[in-house]
Amino acid sequence: MTRSVGTPLVSYDGSGSTGPFSFSHYVQSSSHLIVTKIDSVGAKSTLVDGTNYTVSGLGSAAVSVTLTVALAVGETLTLYRESPAEQSQDVINNSSFSSATVMRMVDRTVDMVQE
Repeated sequence: MTRSVGTPLVSYDGSGSTGPFSFSHYVQSSSHLIVTKIDSVGAKSTLVDGTNYTVSGLGSAAVSVTLTVALAVGETLTLYRESPAEQSQDVINNSSFSSATVMRMVDRTVDMVQE
């Protein structure tokens, strides 16, 4: 899968909406998506999936977040991807493996470089 250029971070200013707020970078798992809110006095808090928001489109570059409580005017919502820095794919010498395996490995590397 190709990866879009740029830092996988998007910010939205509050307008009284719950979303959905789009995120056009590939996200494999909800644990790789960090959602934070900065309130009107500058206090930053990390939101919790399933409690403060729901996420859809995982496994694609068409992810969206919908808040359970509207983002008020003066608040800022930030979405960014934070992939674990690990290599879990094992390719055995002199064995056959698919190009999809290689692409997954390359994609994970590109994700980490972008972050």
